Amino acid sequence: MAARALAEQVAGQARYEREQWVRQEQRQVYGDINRAYGELATALSALHAALAERRPVQELVERVEERRLRLSVAVGPTAMPGPEEVDDVACALIGATEAFVAAYRELAVLPRADEPVRLDAVRERVAGRRQMCTPA
Repeated sequence: MAARALAEQVAGQARYEREQWVRQEQRQVYGDINRAYGELATALSALHAALAERRPVQELVERVEERRLRLSVAVGPTAMPGPEEVDDVACALIGATEAFVAAYRELAVLPRADEPVRLDAVRERVAGRRQMCTPA
């Protein structure tokens, strides 16, 4: 009887410790995602301002791309601690940010003011990129 109680206690403790570990991993992953997303938003804001003021943007485009990659790396571990829904949302976030960054990249290399601008073509390409991460 005492051995069974001890085995149940050990199993319960192991379950509790695993749940604690999962929560800790989730907090770490979610914190990493929030930081990376914030850095991307800041970089996009700087790029947006530079585009509006018609300042050079090459360095800012590179910074945005670097921040987008950091966000992709931060989102990667969501599949490990779960739940699956979080991984689905993370994948959708990456798809949306990739499309958004692609739109800014396209805007950064648009023709000069005296040349024709094909915003519809940019919108179509961005819409196509958004579909890349949606589940089938």
